[in-house]
Amino acid sequence: MKILVSCPKGKTFDSFFDTQNCRLAESLGEVVWNPFAVNFSPEKAVRLIEGCDVYMTTWGAPPLSAEMLEAAPNLKLLAHLGGDAQPFMSDAAWDAGVKVISGETLLLRSVAEGSIAYILSSLRKIPEYSSRLKYKNEWRHSWDTNQGLVGKTVGIVNYSDVAAMLVRLLSPFGVNIMVYDDDPLPKGDVRKYKLVRSELNHIFSQCDVICVYTPKNRSGYHMIGSNQLSLIKKGALLVDVSSGGVVNHRSLAIILMNRRFFALLDVYEKEPPEYDKMLFLNENVTLMPHMAGPTPDTRLLIAKTLLLESAGFIEKGGRLNHRVYRKSGDAENN
Repeated sequence: MKILVSCPKGKTFDSFFDTQNCRLAESLGEVVWNPFAVNFSPEKAVRLIEGCDVYMTTWGAPPLSAEMLEAAPNLKLLAHLGGDAQPFMSDAAWDAGVKVISGETLLLRSVAEGSIAYILSSLRKIPEYSSRLKYKNEWRHSWDTNQGLVGKTVGIVNYSDVAAMLVRLLSPFGVNIMVYDDDPLPKGDVRKYKLVRSELNHIFSQCDVICVYTPKNRSGYHMIGSNQLSLIKKGALLVDVSSGGVVNHRSLAIILMNRRFFALLDVYEKEPPEYDKMLFLNENVTLMPHMAGPTPDTRLLIAKTLLLESAGFIEKGGRLNHRVYRKSGDAENN
C-alpha cells in the first residue's frame, strides 16, 4: 500500500499521528507525508499522489481531482480523518469508483458517549457526592438518594446524527424513547429501538430524561423556554447538548429555584458564559465547559482505525466498516 497523507505537520497532525500511529502507518506500506507546513495546493497534490493507492485527507486538503487520478491510476480509496468526506471527493473520483471511508461514526460515537456520561453522572449525582466527600469529608446520609437509567423514559428533541448514535448506546438500558422532530424518523430505527414520535410539550411533561440536540438552524431563538421547562416533572433531568441559545437558560434558572428537577448544561449562548448566580449556585444544575465531545484521543483512534482499514482493503480486499457513500447516488452503485 502506498498512501498520501495530506495533513501538514503541526498541532492537527500531532492530534492524529503520535509516534505510535506514525510507526503503524510506515509498517503498513509506503507513506508520503505532507512535506509542507501548510496544506498543499492542487498542483502539488498531483505530484505527491503519483502511484498512491490511498489518499488520506484532513481539513483543507484539495479534493481528489481528475488530474490527481490521472497521476495515480491505481488509487482506490480516500480516507478522511474528519467527519464529512463529501467535499474531498469530485464527480470524477466518484465516477472512477474510488471508495471512501471517514471518521464520522467514531466522532459521533464520542459525542454520544459524552451524553451518556452526562446522563449517568447526573442521575447518580456523582459530582455532588464526590464533592461532599472530597472537600467536606462528608459520608452519605440515610436520606441521600440517586437514580438509575434502566427502565426510564428518555425524550430526544431533534433526531440528529448524534442523537441516533445515543439511541444505540441507550439500548442495553431498556429505556423507552420519545422523539420530537419535524422530519420523518428512520424507519429502521423506529422498528429496532421502538421510537415513539411525540409532541414537544408531551416530551417535557412525560420524560424522566430529556436530551436537547437541536441545532440553531433548526430552531428559533430560545425555542425551549418557560412554557416547556415548567412542564418538566419532579426528579427529571434535562441535558442541553444543543446549540447555545436553543434553551433559554435564564428561564431555566428561574424555574429551577424550586429545585423540582435537575439540569446539565454543556452549551451556552456566550462561551465561556457570564456568571449567573441563579445558575452557578443552584445545586440542581451541573455546568460543563462544552466538553461533550469528541474527546481529543478520538482523533488518534480514527487515524489508527482508518490506517488499518485502508491496508486491509488494499492488500486483502477487506471490508470497509466506515464507508461513506455519494450523497446524490445509490449506495449500491458507489
